[in-house]
Amino acid sequence: MSNAQLTMDSLRKLNTKLLVEIAELRKKFAKIESENAEIPKLRKKVAENEVEKMKLRQELKARTDELEKTISHYSIKIELIPEVIAKQLVSAVNIPVMDQCETSLKDKKIDAFLGEMHKKKVFQFFHHLDFKDNFFTLLQIGCWTLWML
Repeated sequence: MSNAQLTMDSLRKLNTKLLVEIAELRKKFAKIESENAEIPKLRKKVAENEVEKMKLRQELKARTDELEKTISHYSIKIELIPEVIAKQLVSAVNIPVMDQCETSLKDKKIDAFLGEMHKKKVFQFFHHLDFKDNFFTLLQIGCWTLWML
């Protein structure tokens, strides 16, 4: 074989190798292009998710604010319960007793003192309870105490 023939054969082998390599590179390029085509879709989806997340955060904030207002409103009312019940109990005890009998000044002072002590004890009793957890218990005790008087 001549030198020219050897050169031709080696060039053909090289050409075949290069054609195979080009075909593999085209496959890889096509795959990368298809993946790149998905990027705008994914970016759009991420943006939509961010918008939805912001809406949910705003809704959650509004609900939280509403709950905080409701809780503070009821906690103020619950804090007033022992004072109201104590006043009702004292008025239910002291006024009828004072009106029913004519007593001496000493007896009136004793009755006033006992009324104040009763008021303090009732207030202390209700003050030591956890009002938020025992709201209905407080109402039942208050109603029962009034009924017993």
